[in-house]
Amino acid sequence: RDHIFEDSYRELSRRSLEDWKHRFYIVFDDEEGPDADDILHEWYSLLLRSMFDPVYALFMINPDDGSTYLPNPLSHCNVNHSQYFKFIGRTIAKA
Repeated sequence: RDHIFEDSYRELSRRSLEDWKHRFYIVFDDEEGPDADDILHEWYSLLLRSMFDPVYALFMINPDDGSTYLPNPLSHCNVNHSQYFKFIGRTIAKA
């Protein structure tokens, strides 16, 4: 869970678009979950929250309202920013 964004990106970026059309089965390292649906829901929640972590410099809080996010114009400081945005788009569409 500490590296959910990087781990999920690394695993899912290897998957075909056809794989993205099917239900994901999520397993956290060294854990057995009681219910696959609960784990999937938790994974989505943690992953979506991590996407907005300032460490990735992908998004910034909108200075006009302070409650929404905008793409960070400095996201290019992250060498993987284009691939990360693609991954984020697919993940949000799937959620």
